[in-house]
Amino acid sequence: MNENDKYILGAARAGRDMKLIAAKLGMTRNECEQRLRDVTATLNAREKNGSDDLINAFNNTCHQYQMVGEGLKHLGANLSDPVTVTELAALIGSDGAVTNEAIAERILSSFIVTRPYTPTDVEKLEEDHNKSKAEN
Repeated sequence: MNENDKYILGAARAGRDMKLIAAKLGMTRNECEQRLRDVTATLNAREKNGSDDLINAFNNTCHQYQMVGEGLKHLGANLSDPVTVTELAALIGSDGAVTNEAIAERILSSFIVTRPYTPTDVEKLEEDHNKSKAEN
């Protein structure tokens, strides 16, 4: 649907006289009415077959993936920003009365702490899968 079609549809729905719409677009009244019928028929067909709903669902999914990507960019930036020894020492402090639990709480509240990476044992996964298939 081009800009003229959008204008014709909007003006006709607003109740403007077709003669005025046609004059503004440099068309005859009959051409303008025919374009309005064509646009209306197209919109009705799209509504019946659900293509607009499908397009809206697709656009919504694209937006959600975009938001996930933005979140992953922030997470990646945080994960790739290592802490220096000086920053960690300042957080822990030099007070000898601080317990290990208090130090651990300070670290966990200030940093993203993950377990060390362990590669996946594919053979064990296959073995477990085969064992569960045999049991079922």
